[in-house]
Amino acid sequence: WKAYKKATGGDAWLITVTWADFKKLFFLQFFPRAEQERLKREYHSIRQTNTETSTEFMQHFLRLAGFLRAAAGTEEEQAKNFQWGLRRSTLNHLMCMSYTDVAQVANAARSGRRVVIGIS
Repeated sequence: WKAYKKATGGDAWLITVTWADFKKLFFLQFFPRAEQERLKREYHSIRQTNTETSTEFMQHFLRLAGFLRAAAGTEEEQAKNFQWGLRRSTLNHLMCMSYTDVAQVANAARSGRRVVIGIS
């Protein structure tokens, strides 16, 4: 970091760099390509486990999406990927619906679970 800061203008550069530029540079410098690819594969194949609550699954999913940024897709694409990652018993109640973001899917999954439990 010190060498990079010195090469780009030292403290004068540091004062003028935007947070967005700093994050981008930091991400490129300290987030290896192999790790980025591993997280991308995990994101596209993510599935809720039998022991994972919907909240835990959503947190895991959003963490991966946060790392991938634009590569995670639009909000609607993320919602679709999240929806298809839910366990089968939950997914069955959401099949005919489309959602605009992950929060909508999570809320529908929770609501659907309550309805199913109430019917049982």
